[in-house]
Amino acid sequence: AKELLGDEATLADSAKAIELKAAKYDSATGRFVSLGTITNNEMYESQPQISADANGVYVVWSENSENNVFGEGGTNKVYKAKYADSEWSSAVVADGLSGISSMDAGALADGMYVSYSENGTGKLVNLDTNVSAGLSSATNVQFGYVAGEEAVIWYNGQNVMYAEEAGVSGNVLFDKQNVSSNSYKYVSDASGNSSIIYSCANEGKAQIYISDYDPSTKDWGNIQ
Repeated sequence: AKELLGDEATLADSAKAIELKAAKYDSATGRFVSLGTITNNEMYESQPQISADANGVYVVWSENSENNVFGEGGTNKVYKAKYADSEWSSAVVADGLSGISSMDAGALADGMYVSYSENGTGKLVNLDTNVSAGLSSATNVQFGYVAGEEAVIWYNGQNVMYAEEAGVSGNVLFDKQNVSSNSYKYVSDASGNSSIIYSCANEGKAQIYISDYDPSTKDWGNIQ
């Protein structure tokens, strides 16, 4: 928080005092170096995500018009900020959204993107050009690598899907077992290694599952 809060502070007071700051790791000194403050207002910055490429560091987040920390009521905005030439510049990506269930920032072959889901409808927006494209029936949007290629990943109500570029319908990534929309996390690297971790209720108990992708067989391993 940007200020000391008293014992009587409410959730709304805490929300107003929270700002976004960034720091980078300096391998030479073994310390983190501040990149400054990204926001300075009385709005609660929700779902912040960060990504970077050779052109700069990008941060995205959402704000609710009624400062509701859960994004309920009022309308919501998606913001972006870029760190280049030792300073931050920010702008609104989307406005008037009824609710944002998930959001992430990452790279595709043609640039850096923010992807978000509004009431089950996904959207991809290029952070440099502002060109946008839809993702049909998309929840829990994430960025990662599929077979070593940069991709956006989402859940379409039946399967985990992926696309390597904006404006396409996408392909099935994982269909071994039903995964609920917000229960999974896709973990991957540029070498082709990837796993899906998710939770599922079974016989009244919540259990955690993991399935690893085998690049040699091009198939997902047994669910553990």
